[in-house]
Amino acid sequence: MAPFKRLVASRPRRSQPSFFDRYQGKGVPEGSISISIRLTFQAPDRTLTDSEVQTSFDTILAALVREHGAVQR
Repeated sequence: MAPFKRLVASRPRRSQPSFFDRYQGKGVPEGSISISIRLTFQAPDRTLTDSEVQTSFDTILAALVREHGAVQR
């Protein structure tokens, strides 16, 4: 997941991702894994708006879909 970590780190207003679950088995397509990721969005000088956080999240999700065929569940 190093490419994902680099993508997240390159985005402004974000800390490193935290991977807290990995599952492979019943309910997950053969050859796939399910991972859970925690992202913390923050700016050192102010409170972020909902729109800023959503834009950052959408950018990360789009890259995961494009580069890894990810599916948000």
